[in-house]
Amino acid sequence: MGRSRIVPAARGPGAAGAPRGGGGRGVAAAAGGRQDFDRVLVTTAASLTGRLCSDLTAAERERLAAVEYLGVLCPSVLLRRPVTGSYITYITDSRPFTAVIEMTALVDPAEIGGHTLVYLPRYTAPDDPAFDASDESLRAEFLDAFLPMYGLDDADVLSFTVARARYVMPVPTPGYPQRVPSVKTSVPGLFILGSAQITVGTLNIEQTLKLLDEGWAELGATGEPGDAAPGVPDAAVAPASR
Repeated sequence: MGRSRIVPAARGPGAAGAPRGGGGRGVAAAAGGRQDFDRVLVTTAASLTGRLCSDLTAAERERLAAVEYLGVLCPSVLLRRPVTGSYITYITDSRPFTAVIEMTALVDPAEIGGHTLVYLPRYTAPDDPAFDASDESLRAEFLDAFLPMYGLDDADVLSFTVARARYVMPVPTPGYPQRVPSVKTSVPGLFILGSAQITVGTLNIEQTLKLLDEGWAELGATGEPGDAAPGVPDAAVAPASR
């Protein structure tokens, strides 16, 4: 099951795991339509996975639903001039964001027209009402706190956009390694692989690739991830829902 043979099968609401005639799994989309696969790999956040996969046992769904997540609101602010020249400044006092990340301390400002790009991430609970706030209200809240910190004003702001993700990374709670959802499920041909299984780091490229390498054998694959694996059926991937 090399990556070249993984088929993105579902984006958005739907269900995975329903059996098909003759074995295998079916993936149904809420908008209609169904595709059948020999194996299905679900990569959504744990709580969403439990709702998508109705054939899981009650114990499996409870374990998935119990995983606590942090979400993030992350405004991107394009400025006329630099802020600090440092990549990251952590914020410990009361502000609507938890850090100031000046990307142009790493990326050449010439790549973005000589301007300065700053991210203002706010890690928060998935049910934070701010996820439903308008961009205009978030702009006022974030910039009112950010601009005075560095002697900036509205004239320095070229653009302001907001990215939202309710499920980014599980909260590391005591004893969590003993409660990590299994890659294999009770449903033959249905597998789960996602950030809920990262227990020794944060969600980054290195940890994501390590998770894939470690989970590869449990998916019943042979060879290296990314290599073609003769004799291993294609898989359907339900991507992470944001």
